[in-house]
Amino acid sequence: MSELEYLNFCKSLPMPPNGKSGDFFINGDYLEKRLFKGNRVVMSNIDEDILSQYSAYKNAFGWVLVGGLGLGLLPRAIAAKENVDEIIIIESEIDVIELCPINEEKIKVFNDDFFKFLTMNDLNIFDYVYTDTYHIEAGVYEDIILPQKTFFSEKYPNLKVDFWAEEKLREIYLKNK
Repeated sequence: MSELEYLNFCKSLPMPPNGKSGDFFINGDYLEKRLFKGNRVVMSNIDEDILSQYSAYKNAFGWVLVGGLGLGLLPRAIAAKENVDEIIIIESEIDVIELCPINEEKIKVFNDDFFKFLTMNDLNIFDYVYTDTYHIEAGVYEDIILPQKTFFSEKYPNLKVDFWAEEKLREIYLKNK
């Protein structure tokens, strides 16, 4: 699926019912959603956010592990791929799971801390791992990405792992170092 096809597929997916998540914006015939935690947007279905996960969509195959549910667009797109067997999503916020229920045969969602899940389970069944941090701010690279990169390189060096906005977060980390 091309980047444009991926974007259109994600935009065609049903969203949580009105009143169950953040702001709603009408953009032509398209309903944009943003979910807030306090004053911070923690997930959205705007084009830029959908496209920021296209590489994860392209790279996913076999058994997939995803840290973070978001609005469920990426996992549902990945589930549509023929070369994907199963997707396990670990979401730390029970509210997100309740706001964005997924009823897809290939997808299972669990409420847990992602890093705790990583360290307490055998990940050899997975072919691909994606961590969706969704925060562009100082500390994310150092506090989330670097520990996970170290963990994966030491314990599962052959496992394909990607991180949302890794390069941008790395730039912030190096600038503030």
